[in-house]
Amino acid sequence: MKRALRTSCAVLAVFVLRALDAQNAHAEAPGAVIPASDASDATAATPSVAILETHAPELAAAAAAVTRQLYATAARLGYRVVPEAETARLRLLRGPRLLAPADLLAIATDAGAEHAVSATLAASGDRYVVWLTLANADRTGPVMVSEMAEPAGLEAAVDRMTRTMLPAVASAPVAHGTAAPPRVKPEVRLALATEGAFGTSRRFFYNHLAGARLDYVFTPDFALGAYVGYANLAGREGRTSNVLPYLQLEYRLRFSPAATVFFPLRFGTGFLPKNGPYLRLAAGPSFPLGGSARLGLDLVAPTFVIVHDRTVVSLDVAAEVSFAL
Repeated sequence: MKRALRTSCAVLAVFVLRALDAQNAHAEAPGAVIPASDASDATAATPSVAILETHAPELAAAAAAVTRQLYATAARLGYRVVPEAETARLRLLRGPRLLAPADLLAIATDAGAEHAVSATLAASGDRYVVWLTLANADRTGPVMVSEMAEPAGLEAAVDRMTRTMLPAVASAPVAHGTAAPPRVKPEVRLALATEGAFGTSRRFFYNHLAGARLDYVFTPDFALGAYVGYANLAGREGRTSNVLPYLQLEYRLRFSPAATVFFPLRFGTGFLPKNGPYLRLAAGPSFPLGGSARLGLDLVAPTFVIVHDRTVVSLDVAAEVSFAL
């Protein structure tokens, strides 16, 4: 087991080096210089989106505002918008009914667009409820989001919702030898976590951990974190307290580029004082809470600690709230 832990530390170092390489690749790629003769090709390759008229019976003015905001946000994100007349023609072919995600996919395909977006608006008292649906021509998704908004904040809500579904288009290469700015910036996040450990040995035990972790996010998919936490452990003569430090590598598994929910896969290794080497594997979903805050759940987290040449195994469950600094 000690040899395995030494090997795991080496694997962690390799992953960190690869994450650094990935960060450099993200930072350098947008700055590549492309001859001016290729600029028109880059423009032609700009992804496009078909935006349908907002469905909102008896709310014509508010529906028009939602549609205008969809067009404006898509343009700011760098997309080419399918001409309104073409989108309206394809919409009429589906008849006078609410469109299903499959209909949106068909419209995106027929329009030659990478995406299609539809909106539905309803009144709830003195507020509006907005539903947005995104279909992708590559058949990932669909993505659906909803939000309640005050009349004065309707456009801002639509802009915010659209940006959660549609990733911004990478900046087009700049001609005449001028490098574009980096597309991805590293991020520092703080996570506050609580964790329960259930022993799997013949003599059942329960340990509890509570601590904080500082993550350095190299790319949207890789992060390296340093954790320090209070450990309340089951000892031979009752409960005992300890401090647990460890390093953690995280890879975020995403099922679509526009997904707001992802599944971190985590590998951590450290040392539990007066006990021995510590190894933790974990996986579970991470949900957005608003702004930069996220709720993470480690639903599968086997943990291994070497205590006096004996390996103690537990199955852990953890919850955390994290946010950008």
